[in-house]
Amino acid sequence: MFDATAQNYTFTGGLRTGIWNYTYPSCTFGIDQSSLILRVNIDLPTLKVNKEYKFFKGEITKIEIVNGFLFFSRGIRINHTNENYDKKIIFWYWCFGFNDIVDALKKFSWIT
Repeated sequence: MFDATAQNYTFTGGLRTGIWNYTYPSCTFGIDQSSLILRVNIDLPTLKVNKEYKFFKGEITKIEIVNGFLFFSRGIRINHTNENYDKKIIFWYWCFGFNDIVDALKKFSWIT
């Protein structure tokens, strides 16, 4: 349930960046007034990944809603100007509850 009074939001899902695809629940998407933060955290005996992608409003050129495989997932594609990150960055989330992400992005004027 979306809490309109919160000052930040965090959603758990998957992330596609460049050729890498990190599946649920290895990623989080943090949204607040000044930044979007995507984190990947995998801690397995054979694989350890700890990455953070942080975007400020001046780096975002467009945020798009994309559809995933069939009706199971929806995503947020972040188009940006940060040259340190892959151009293709998509946060994937289950289709149910997806409107909470959209509402959080709207609340902080990331999208209209």
